[in-house]
Amino acid sequence: MRPRKIKEATNDRIVLVDGTVTPKCIFWSLVLIAVASFFLLCLVSGLTEPEYSGERLEQLIFFVFVYGFMFMCCGGGRSPGVLHDLLIKESVVIDRNLQSVVIEGDSFIKYLESTKKIRFSDIEYIEVTIDALDGRATGHRDVRLIPFHGTDVKIYDGDCETAEKIGKKIHDITGKPSSHKKHHRASNPS
Repeated sequence: MRPRKIKEATNDRIVLVDGTVTPKCIFWSLVLIAVASFFLLCLVSGLTEPEYSGERLEQLIFFVFVYGFMFMCCGGGRSPGVLHDLLIKESVVIDRNLQSVVIEGDSFIKYLESTKKIRFSDIEYIEVTIDALDGRATGHRDVRLIPFHGTDVKIYDGDCETAEKIGKKIHDITGKPSSHKKHHRASNPS
């Protein structure tokens, strides 16, 4: 998830927008596209070439799927998220007058544009997740909207101070309770 920043914050409304795409995100997106294209090219060439038939075709398909699986295990599983960050810029508007949260996805590809609306009455509570490393809180926190039904919606992923500010502001606007949850991690043993 791209870092979000507060664009507007009043007593009745808060607007969060995606930050700019980082060079790291662009680099990994290009690497993932190149690797995925290579696997697709191998598979397509194997299906169209006459010398690949029967057992050789099965070996090629096996090769593509085994290396594709290894690629996914080595970080390629993050590729949808990285490509999402590259192609779609999201904004989150929490408005007391509308009594809803509106999440808009903007993209230069019209097919990828989206709008999702969550009414305040559908939100059960606001959750601020605190990352803890070896029992100590780190500077990283997430803010999520937890609905009564369905999956939670992450609206912020970033530093501690901003997350706390956003969580409190959403609580003030929506009137919904907020909770803090720790996500425990352990450092690698030496």
